[in-house]
Amino acid sequence: MMSLLPTGVARIGVILSVGMWLIGCTEAPAPSSLQQTLGGDPDPGFARAVAVKPMVFPRDHGAHPDYQTEWWYFTGHLRSGEGPTARNFGYQLTFFRQALVPIGQASEAASEGATVEEHSQSWAASELFLAHFAISDLDRKRFYQAQRLTRASAGQGEAAEGQMAVRVEDWQLTWIDSQIALTAKDSHHGLRLTLNPVSGIVLQGDEGLSAKGAGLGNASYYYSIPELESAGTLQVGNETLAVRGDSWLDREWSTSVLEPGQAGWDWFSLNLQDGRYLMLFQLRDAAGNPDQFSAGTLVDGDQVTKLKASNFTLAGDQPWRSPHSGARYPLRWQITLPGQELALTVTPLMQDQEINQTFRYWEGAVAAHGQWRGDAVQGRGYLEMTGYDKR
Repeated sequence: MMSLLPTGVARIGVILSVGMWLIGCTEAPAPSSLQQTLGGDPDPGFARAVAVKPMVFPRDHGAHPDYQTEWWYFTGHLRSGEGPTARNFGYQLTFFRQALVPIGQASEAASEGATVEEHSQSWAASELFLAHFAISDLDRKRFYQAQRLTRASAGQGEAAEGQMAVRVEDWQLTWIDSQIALTAKDSHHGLRLTLNPVSGIVLQGDEGLSAKGAGLGNASYYYSIPELESAGTLQVGNETLAVRGDSWLDREWSTSVLEPGQAGWDWFSLNLQDGRYLMLFQLRDAAGNPDQFSAGTLVDGDQVTKLKASNFTLAGDQPWRSPHSGARYPLRWQITLPGQELALTVTPLMQDQEINQTFRYWEGAVAAHGQWRGDAVQGRGYLEMTGYDKR
């Protein structure tokens, strides 16, 4: 999943501020909210997620330029070494594509007053690309984050159709044959991983159509790969460490998602013991009340159980105040699925995992423990929280 004021005006303001910064007309935009970009009145030139469509792979791993917004979202847990000298890390690497105008309008604009060669070298673009990269050094309690933000022009950013191949400057994501390759590097921190799917593809919502509101088209096409065996290297300062672990992929595309009154969400991806997976998201209003379109999926072997808001409860406490933004995030969560006899307590493996870039949100590595049908259960995963900086 991937923050307030879900109106058309707010969406335009975010896009224009980012776009003006990219062409050098203003300072870099202050941290904003994903709700501003994901809400509002959609341009009728974009396609919308209004009906179930059969997903076809590898085609749907690739870009969907008819839709305004999409992302490829990787999170994971990695370990370097064994025994008492082992070190544990969490990571996030996310690629976003945001269209500024529908394809037809972009084509018309490009055809006026310039040759094909001139436009191919131009900095004018109909799409923006954004990437976030973070490392949680869980043993030393240090958090590193970086961002790339550019236009889809002059070779700066691109997302292929029909296959998973995304690039934002020198950060890259590619799926070739049976392996996914991730590469990101900032001045002192970097990641180079190879991911091999262990689990199958899980279609979220109604066969991949994930409703986020009552309005027609306020939904996304959404699938996950809950477990990818991961190996490669992390650069942390002056150290380059060989690491192994597991990752989770979330993939969504849409044009309009959030409705007026939806102020944020809490999203959990949990890999439980014995190969069980749990994804939950809770949409909230400005007062913190859960929305009826909150949902999730529980995967237990071959059994996939779709969860509605009435099937689970999420309750957060132990608020932590960010020293960077002043936002207050609940860092301990109680998850209850009465029909599954599942109760979990989820806590962060370190407190300060707040992203403060073009968008502000908390995204971090967590641990889970509790009871499932009378047996002890534990696991680990990632938690994302948005919308708390405005409350």
